[in-house]
Amino acid sequence: MRLRAVVFDDDPEIRNLLTKILELRGYEVLAFAEHRSCTLYENPSCYCKYKEACADVIITDLCMPVSTGIEFVRNQRKKGCKVKNIAIMSGDWTDSDVKKAKKYKCHIFYKPFGIEEINKWLDLCESRIDPQRRLYSWTEY
Repeated sequence: MRLRAVVFDDDPEIRNLLTKILELRGYEVLAFAEHRSCTLYENPSCYCKYKEACADVIITDLCMPVSTGIEFVRNQRKKGCKVKNIAIMSGDWTDSDVKKAKKYKCHIFYKPFGIEEINKWLDLCESRIDPQRRLYSWTEY
């Protein structure tokens, strides 16, 4: 099964760079300029059914329109999100933000980040992904 990633960044250059990195690694990528553009945001319950997650990886910017990356992850976790590999990026991390990101088991990237740094994290994520896993179908949303 093809790997799947969801990317959120309001900066089109960063969003496009992350999309390209992921696509070159074979991922199906769903990229959004803001959280509320994605069906994951508005739905009151999580789309992850039973043991199926909707994606293998989620990458979000911390400072986003409408909600922060931490608020998005917190809300998804409250809804039962099963995505295990989540990263939050920022150039302006506060101690409080770092603590919250760690609470939700998110990887932290400091901007500017290097492509090698992203690829190293993705290598780690991919080593933990069960090749027999099932992903919830986005077409059912």
